[in-house]
Amino acid sequence: MRGCGGARPASGCRASRAHRRGDCLIRGLLTSLAFALGAFSTGSFPVLLLPFAGAIAVHDCASNIVGTLRDMEGDRAGGFSTLPVRHGAGPATAVAAGCYTCAIALAAAGLWLQHRSSVPYALVAVAAVMGARAFWLLVTGPRPIPAPLALRSHAVLVLERIVLAGALLAAGAGPAAGLLLAVPLTAVSYLAQARMRAGHELPPHEGTP
Repeated sequence: MRGCGGARPASGCRASRAHRRGDCLIRGLLTSLAFALGAFSTGSFPVLLLPFAGAIAVHDCASNIVGTLRDMEGDRAGGFSTLPVRHGAGPATAVAAGCYTCAIALAAAGLWLQHRSSVPYALVAVAAVMGARAFWLLVTGPRPIPAPLALRSHAVLVLERIVLAGALLAAGAGPAAGLLLAVPLTAVSYLAQARMRAGHELPPHEGTP
């Protein structure tokens, strides 16, 4: 099922259309809980990691909402009551931007609580700049938001969240580990998106993002 991003299975879609209002939050919480469970497996209660778990939850929510901006017409035609379909692209973008801002603030707060070195902060700053770019595309773009533009914004967020994950890893495992994750995976994701997204997510008449 999907209310705010990702794929929808065919079975059960009609029956679940009325219950999609919390899907964005639920999808974000799944990733956040996976992070928290991994932290809890160390045997101690990692209170200082809770801001990171919160950052992951609201970040996924923001990314999922942006993903549905690209699918508005198809979701409306199919009867899927996503946030952009219910309230429009402008309010949905504002909610996504608010969630994203909370994610960056929580990540920075988590680093501050642990008194980490400058490298994780630098990676969070890079992620914030990338996120600002993604939302700038949506805020300043034409109305209604063209599907290729929404897809481009989401593609930036896909790269940005790798950098943000690198910051969290750098906070726990050291700067080298964070950079070894963020740099090569961001490059691989960029190349994969450049090759696959336009051909698989946009009809030929919509062009490339």
